Amino acid sequence: MPSESSARLIRAVAPSISPASLSDYKALQDFVSKVSESCSTVENASGQQSLHVVLFLEKLRDKTWADIKSVLSRSVDWTAMGI
Repeated sequence: MPSESSARLIRAVAPSISPASLSDYKALQDFVSKVSESCSTVENASGQQSLHVVLFLEKLRDKTWADIKSVLSRSVDWTAMGI
């Protein structure tokens, strides 16, 4: 799953972050955007409702980003402490 692999990859490469190390997260972000766009016509036809799948994917994307930021923060803290 892209969310798990994103966080795992960031943990492994946290000291040497590069755009390539965020590729799984970018793929997840793109997927969520495509699903959200595809479902927007359904939302418009039935009123301004958010489909549960869209809400689930957005929460998954947001949690993944929070996990990545947490790993990066811990990495910076360890580096700053010289440990």
